Amino acid sequence: MIKRIVSHWAIPAMAALFWLLSAGPPAAAHNAFPAREYPLHLGPYSGRALLFNEKVNAGDHIQILLVPDALAKRAGVQFQVRALGPAGATIAAGLAPDENDRGNTAADLVIPAQGAWQIQVTATGRTGTGSDGFLLPVNPAPALSQWAGWAIALSPLLGVAWFALQQRRLLRSVEF
Repeated sequence: MIKRIVSHWAIPAMAALFWLLSAGPPAAAHNAFPAREYPLHLGPYSGRALLFNEKVNAGDHIQILLVPDALAKRAGVQFQVRALGPAGATIAAGLAPDENDRGNTAADLVIPAQGAWQIQVTATGRTGTGSDGFLLPVNPAPALSQWAGWAIALSPLLGVAWFALQQRRLLRSVEF
């Protein structure tokens, strides 16, 4: 009975455990260190833009955390974030207050094409308005999606499983 449970449930349980452990926390959780940090000088205010994507591909969701200095937090600064593309395209980012720290703002945007994009951050508060930006290189979208790549890479395991079942049947029929 124990052999049957182990043989039927061990491999799927190990695969599920590996899958759960390999999935990291989302970038918006801010449990990881930022991949890049850009200083911002926004007129009377200053702060930092933290980018949590290691490399940015076209079509990816980009998470940018805007961290204002103490003066900007006291002044109740409101941010606007725009991405200016190489062909003159402009994309506005969706903004929301950061869940983990009051005063910070999380920006989420999707850049549809490769190239050098200028991320423009504008701050408006009681003591004035200012803007600054940084250059963000965007790589082309991958030729294969991640799930298709994994499916192709793991497809030989079907052959290994078929071979193992055939050998198991063969060994059951042979007497020692």
